[in-house]
Amino acid sequence: MGDTRGNARRKARKQQDDEADPDSIDLEAGEGDGGTGQSPAMKEFFRKVDSVKKDMDAIKKNISEIEKKHGDALKATSKATTSKTENSLHNLMDTTSDLMQSVKTKLTDMKEDEKAKKGDSEARMRMNLHKTLAQKFVALSQEYQEIQTKYKEKYRERVGRQLKIVNPDATKEDVDALMKAGGDKDVFAQTLMQQRSDQAAKNALADI
Repeated sequence: MGDTRGNARRKARKQQDDEADPDSIDLEAGEGDGGTGQSPAMKEFFRKVDSVKKDMDAIKKNISEIEKKHGDALKATSKATTSKTENSLHNLMDTTSDLMQSVKTKLTDMKEDEKAKKGDSEARMRMNLHKTLAQKFVALSQEYQEIQTKYKEKYRERVGRQLKIVNPDATKEDVDALMKAGGDKDVFAQTLMQQRSDQAAKNALADI
């Protein structure tokens, strides 16, 4: 009877190690840092997991809001509305960039901690959880990049349409020149902000 229970526990533990997913951890129910059966190292690890998850949830929410505001900016018909949307986007992208840097730093610190603790009995579970968190963060960063790339092209199309109103014979090269010169300053400012946020996403993907 005892051997059967022991085998069941070992099987469950192996499955937990192999399929660990941060989203399946109920911290409030005691499976994470509140669990009385966890070692101090695991409690501290789960505290860090929870912190990373909260940051990534905030990033996901911001990405949805950024996409909405890009759409609002493209539909804006007055300079006042454009300026208001631009300022809001600027602040939201700065906040998102800070959150992405925070997650990157936390994941890097967790990875370094695991190198120092390599070999303890709970190491495999922590490694699997860290790997899953890192993969989710990479996917989130790529989603951010894709949205920015999509709207960068939409801004460019808008500049092209505006240019053709005053110059029906405008070419692709003319649009390129206008974009570089900032001829349509409202749209150009939006494009510059997009490029900043795109770079933030690329930085977040490095060295994870």
